[in-house]
Amino acid sequence: FDAYNAEMQARVPTTVWASGGCDSWYFDKSGVPNLYPFSPDRYLNDMHDPDFSEYRLIADSRESDAVQAAE
Repeated sequence: FDAYNAEMQARVPTTVWASGGCDSWYFDKSGVPNLYPFSPDRYLNDMHDPDFSEYRLIADSRESDAVQAAE
C-alpha cells in the first residue's frame, strides 16, 4: 500500500487538480490527494487483481444484515 500511495502522490502534480491552487474535496486537510490520477484502464487493472498482501484484513465479529437475512 505504501508503494501504491507514493506512486499516486508522485503522479498528482501532473494532473489538472494540482496545477494551480485547487482547493477542494480532492485533497485532504494535509494536502494529500484522494483522487485516482491514472487512466480508467489502469483502475480496472488495479482493481481486477489486487495484491492482498498489501492489506491487513481484520475480521468483524458482528454479522452483517445480509448474512442475517440469508439465514
